[in-house]
Amino acid sequence: MNDFDFLIDREYRLIGKLLKPGNRRRDEARGRIRALLSMEGLVKEGERHEA
Repeated sequence: MNDFDFLIDREYRLIGKLLKPGNRRRDEARGRIRALLSMEGLVKEGERHEA
């Protein structure tokens, strides 16, 4: 597992905790989800340019 994979796994675990019932941190979770989606878009864009 490389550093990027570790970061992504950690973020997904944290988002899961933020979205658990009774936790009022939905806005923070949404921000983290947006950041992950942005990173995914950049990675896919980079892969397309390398091909």
